[in-house]
Amino acid sequence: MRGYGVRFCRAGLLVLAMAGAVMAETAEECYNQGTALLKAGKTAEAVAQFQRAIQLKPDLAAAHFNLGQAWEKQGSLDQAASAYREAIRCKSDSRYLQSLGLVLKKKKQLPEAIAVFEQATKADPNDPKAFFNLANACAENSAPAVAVTHYERALKLRYPRPADVYMNLGIAYQKQGQNAAAVQAYENYLKAAPKATNAAQIREVVAGLRSGKK
Repeated sequence: MRGYGVRFCRAGLLVLAMAGAVMAETAEECYNQGTALLKAGKTAEAVAQFQRAIQLKPDLAAAHFNLGQAWEKQGSLDQAASAYREAIRCKSDSRYLQSLGLVLKKKKQLPEAIAVFEQATKADPNDPKAFFNLANACAENSAPAVAVTHYERALKLRYPRPADVYMNLGIAYQKQGQNAAAVQAYENYLKAAPKATNAAQIREVVAGLRSGKK
């Protein structure tokens, strides 16, 4: 009788273990379905799938993150921020932090956005996008000198679209009255994007800065 009890307990544990595996698989399936729906632009259906995945596996960080993406595409910034925070709670990831920072920036909560972007640079010190986003938030928050430091860091880390960095760097230098540095940044922008739609305008700005005009 005692042996039967031991066998029963072991069988019960096996059943529970199998149930957990099925639950995890089901959560993964919901996540995959939600991701496919999100890519197809079906955000409402994607939200439902991600919420189901989270219900089954609350610590599935990727599901929280993609839920935030879906909410953001719908323009529901408060829900998006909440979902991103949950993703960060599950996993401190630079991409998750940057997404939260960008939502906060859209909501004009610049000090909060800057703090989150700073966390992103610490989570991954080699991510140029984190420094670029941090620089943009600082520039928008009337701190061009601080922004310059972060733009330079993004360039050193080989930001994939250097023209964007040079353009914003030129603006930051110009706001500080550092015309020579601004000219150099704008010229680097023109080299990186010679066919940009605003190329002629930037050349006029450069000519004005060289002649002493602001």
